Amino acid sequence: MRCLALSLRVLCALLCPLLLLAAPAHAARVALVIGNADYVSGRLKNPVNDARAMTAKLGALGFAVTKVENLKRDDIGRAIENFAGAIQSGDEVVIYYAGHGVQVRGVNYFPAVDARIQREADVPLHSLNLNDLLELLDQARAGVKVVLLDACRDNPYAASMRTTTRGLARIANAPAGTLIHYATMPGKVAADGDGVNGLYTTQLLKALDAPGVMVELLFKQVATDVKRASNGEQVPWLEGHLDGSFYFNSGGGRPKDTAVAPTPAPSGSAGADFEDLEQAQRQTVEARKKWAAWQAAMQAAFDKAATLSATPEIEVKAWERFLSAHGEDNPDSRDDERLRGEATRRLSAALAKGNVATPPSQRPTVTPVPTTSPSTTQTAGSVFRDCAECPEMVVIPAGRFEMGSNNGERNEKPVHSVDVRSFALGKYEVTQGQWMALMGGNPSRFANCGEECPVELVSWDDAKSYVKKLNVKVSGSEEGPYRLPSESEWEYACRGGGRHKYCGSDDVGSVAWYEWNSGGKTRRAGMKAPNGYGLHDLSGSVWEWTEDCWHESYSGAPTNGSAWTSGGDCSRRVERGGSWSNNPAWVRSVTRSRDGASRHINLLGFRVARTLP
Repeated sequence: MRCLALSLRVLCALLCPLLLLAAPAHAARVALVIGNADYVSGRLKNPVNDARAMTAKLGALGFAVTKVENLKRDDIGRAIENFAGAIQSGDEVVIYYAGHGVQVRGVNYFPAVDARIQREADVPLHSLNLNDLLELLDQARAGVKVVLLDACRDNPYAASMRTTTRGLARIANAPAGTLIHYATMPGKVAADGDGVNGLYTTQLLKALDAPGVMVELLFKQVATDVKRASNGEQVPWLEGHLDGSFYFNSGGGRPKDTAVAPTPAPSGSAGADFEDLEQAQRQTVEARKKWAAWQAAMQAAFDKAATLSATPEIEVKAWERFLSAHGEDNPDSRDDERLRGEATRRLSAALAKGNVATPPSQRPTVTPVPTTSPSTTQTAGSVFRDCAECPEMVVIPAGRFEMGSNNGERNEKPVHSVDVRSFALGKYEVTQGQWMALMGGNPSRFANCGEECPVELVSWDDAKSYVKKLNVKVSGSEEGPYRLPSESEWEYACRGGGRHKYCGSDDVGSVAWYEWNSGGKTRRAGMKAPNGYGLHDLSGSVWEWTEDCWHESYSGAPTNGSAWTSGGDCSRRVERGGSWSNNPAWVRSVTRSRDGASRHINLLGFRVARTLP
């Protein structure tokens, strides 16, 4: 039997019709084919054979195929990034996967063949996240995205996991321009078949030979053939839609253009009607002219903002105004992303020096605790340090924000308004050097990374012990101003005054060390770009402890920025931000996780908060 618990939760990314009209006339046809069979939990019969047959078939149909057999954990990031990185805007992309799959908290994973999964928390660390792969295709602006999943096998990790849902789950919101075909319908089981290929893939391979059949009709034929061959026990399932026409086999002169559907000539006519294509071309040319003018205006605004630096206050307002006015994504250029990144960096620098020229009468004052260094009055956005061994702290302004996401997992819901008082938060995660200065030893697995790397292998109790010693050092009492941040304070600070997908950007690689760029280890603090408040590494690097007890949702959560320490499961505490070993879905601004007092996970660190009067 082939069965697994696989559900698809993908972010709804609505593609602008103008992007489709502007797609290249000669889009490339590329495919990624993965067959996982040699699992440590037991070998599967067909997936590698299926992958080889699909590779040959798609190659014959004009696709440039990247084939991966028996994907291992250490190869996931490199394989996926190399494939996605070569995709150009408008390309026709096909993904085929055969092998095991599991779902954890509504997220879908394809475990590596060397995955050793003992509990649900291990799954994201040893698996390919399908959502992340689809997201990369969206970011590359692929014109067509067709996903084929022959991945409904028995879950080999069911005994060690809390959820063992049978079969497939429906998709609530598939991304625009994506068509996903499953080997069987929700809640059902798929059969292996008697030959060298699985039942679904056998019928799919046959159907792909038919010329001039639109993909939707082709999938209907596959469903009919699989249903007949299985005596009604297995029926493939289709989700999503494409924005134009797509043919695997465009034989017989059938059009390949997926951006604009062809208009056939009237019966008996010797000509053809090109009016719709001419209109599409005019719209495309006009749109490109407007985007070119928009980009030129953005560059001019950037150059103007760069001259407004007489005082930090003026500089901050200039960059804030620039970022507010130029948040749209230019589909024809990446210059807008470059300018926003540089503007964010300059804004953070201006905030860091903001107390230099601000008149004292206009500053929100902070009464410093006794320190070993001269204390100064701090403003929102300024950076200070209470002692030589103390973490650098950034003053976070008071404000209200919308916490959580109604589009994500259940524990991220419901979205609710939270009012946060001004407080200070560590500019970086607590480093190994700062830990050793107070605690003596170094628990970190990556101790050879150096004193400027984040401390890890730290339990929640360990973090609390560090906070107590830090308080004693700066105030003489364990109950001083330092503490762990509340979960709402953490997310508020992460967002940096914006609403980015990650902490400071929609581009994960610019702000985070994560699975696909970390090289399998931690990195020195502060090497990635800061967010809008000048904080580094909130996404990725190491998971960060908060004060809060774990709750399965935000129902009843505090709305005043305080920690939620009543009810729920206080044997497990909330951790935020993801780590060097997690894929992009786990380093989002809204992603939540939890753990107990254990110190065995080298993904856990923290940063400190400081109460301000």
